[in-house]
Amino acid sequence: MSAAIVDPDLVRALDELRPVAVGLKMLEEQMLLPSVRENYKQFGYTSSRRDDAMNAIAGRAKALCMKPGSLRLAVELAADFHKRHGRRIGLDHLRRQVSAATLALKSASLQAQADKAAHDWRSEKAGLAVEAADGLADYLDQSRRDAAHG
Repeated sequence: MSAAIVDPDLVRALDELRPVAVGLKMLEEQMLLPSVRENYKQFGYTSSRRDDAMNAIAGRAKALCMKPGSLRLAVELAADFHKRHGRRIGLDHLRRQVSAATLALKSASLQAQADKAAHDWRSEKAGLAVEAADGLADYLDQSRRDAAHG
């Protein structure tokens, strides 16, 4: 059995950034609303607040020698756990969640790549069919012209 994960700096960051992550998610949802997108001032304000939240996460990530996206994911998972269970997530539990999420994301990525390959193949096949139809139409048109002049 491996030793427990202990990182007081990360635990403190997860606690302190929880409200930032919750606010960030709400701001991003607001930015997608047509009413906000159409109001230049409101969109600018929301975008500025989002940038501030992203910068707070990025600054803490730099201090922890982490990528900002990695810290944001950790904070979001911790916030979700806290919301559901009313307590702080253990780092070992966080690691298990990350492993499960990674597996699901890899599976989704593989499926998306296979879907894209199938789409590309169908698109190429359709393109070849269009080329064949155009070629046949051109040939028949040329035959008509040759017969009319011949």
